Amino acid sequence: MKILVVDDVKNEQEGAVDQLGSRHELTVVDNYHAGMNAIHSQEWDAVLTDMMMPSREGLQPYGFVLAAMAQARGIPVAIVSAGNHHDHPMLFAAEDIGGKVSEKFFVLAAEYCPRTEGGKNWAEALKVLSGQAEAVPHRATGSCGTM
Repeated sequence: MKILVVDDVKNEQEGAVDQLGSRHELTVVDNYHAGMNAIHSQEWDAVLTDMMMPSREGLQPYGFVLAAMAQARGIPVAIVSAGNHHDHPMLFAAEDIGGKVSEKFFVLAAEYCPRTEGGKNWAEALKVLSGQAEAVPHRATGSCGTM
C-alpha cells in the first residue's frame, strides 16, 4: 500500500517508519502544509494523520482538514491522536466519535488511539482503517473523570 503519514512529533514519525516502512510504500511528513501538498500531488491508498499540529496560534486540529481533503479525493483516512482530551476541546469532542465515521474515515482519538509502549500504534490504526481490526477504547488504568 502507498501510505501517507502526517505527524509533527519525531518519535511518532520514527514509529510509523518502524511499524509500516518495511511492508508498505511509506511517506512521512511533519506538518500540515507538507501533508496538504502530498494529498493533492500524489495518489494514496491511505492517509494516517495526527490531529493536533503546531501553528502560530498554538496547537490546532489541522488533522481534520487533512482528513477532509483526503476524503474529497476518495482516500481512506484515519486521524490518529494520542493527545489528552483535557488539553484541547477538539480532542475532547473527537473522542465522542468513538472511532468509525464511515467505511473510509476513522477518528482514533484519545482513548481510541491504538498505542505501543513508544507511542502511536500506526500498524493497528491501518488495520482499523482497512477493516482488519475494530476501533476500541484503550482506557488507561484509573479514570480522569468527566468534564
